[in-house]
Amino acid sequence: MRITNPKILAIDDTPENLMLLGAIAKNLDWQMTFATSGPEALEFVEHKIPDLILLDIMMPIMDGFEVLKRLKASEKTKDIPVIFITAKTDPITIVKVFEQGAQDHIPKPFNKTELVARVEGHLREKALKTELNLKVALLEAANSRLDQMASIDALTNLQNRRSIFASLSEAIANSKRYETSLCIMMLDIDHFKAVNDTYGHQRGDEVLVEIAKVISNNIREVDRAGRYGGEEFLVIFPSTGLEGAFQAAEKIRSTVESLQWAEPDLKTAISGGLAIYTGQKELEFVGAADENLYKAKESGRNKIVGP
Repeated sequence: MRITNPKILAIDDTPENLMLLGAIAKNLDWQMTFATSGPEALEFVEHKIPDLILLDIMMPIMDGFEVLKRLKASEKTKDIPVIFITAKTDPITIVKVFEQGAQDHIPKPFNKTELVARVEGHLREKALKTELNLKVALLEAANSRLDQMASIDALTNLQNRRSIFASLSEAIANSKRYETSLCIMMLDIDHFKAVNDTYGHQRGDEVLVEIAKVISNNIREVDRAGRYGGEEFLVIFPSTGLEGAFQAAEKIRSTVESLQWAEPDLKTAISGGLAIYTGQKELEFVGAADENLYKAKESGRNKIVGP
């Protein structure tokens, strides 16, 4: 694997050297571009990113090491492979070449066959790195989708039971740490069994989806909502006291009540139970909200009951 028609930038203040590199490129598929100074080269890479750079060290105005330093400092150009072609072959220079981040060092006068072999080798290496980075990015995206699928209820697109409990644990920890109020609401769709029995389970699923949308559209970005199970939902209101939680819950309840359906006799309503965190255990906290939900059901449904 290699880059097809690679774009190569040669930087050298000696025209004869550039002409020689150009002559070599004519017999290959290299697309050669030339710069006779560091500033000219840096201006060029601002607009066009080459696949590889051939760089001289000894140049006026700005030497090769300064050019390399600036290339590595830029997010756009830091990953361009750089090969130094230079008459400086002392050990100190060669060590500095690699310490500064160049990929290779070719002494002048260079051997044409060796030059081509090294350039082609670094082009293949870059192509492999690019392919690897792409595969890693695709794998990370796939893993992210899997993580999301594992935490989302497939029907309602809200968090599933496991995920909403994880969010509740996090909310409780933050409430303790920052000493902020925390409220939750357990809500249940009133007479949902009758919806399934009368209109079928498919229509029942559609009712669940629409009510889930009402919940999502009527909570803040920091709030969390999940399908607790069946037709029950759990909503978390971080940094919220009972008054704020009741207002949010009532907005959800009234919106659900006003939903219009194709079937004239189909009416939807929810009952909700609120609880405020007082330091109790997680399940006790949920249990308090569930107890108030039961009270809402027992006292006529289609209402929100708090502590």
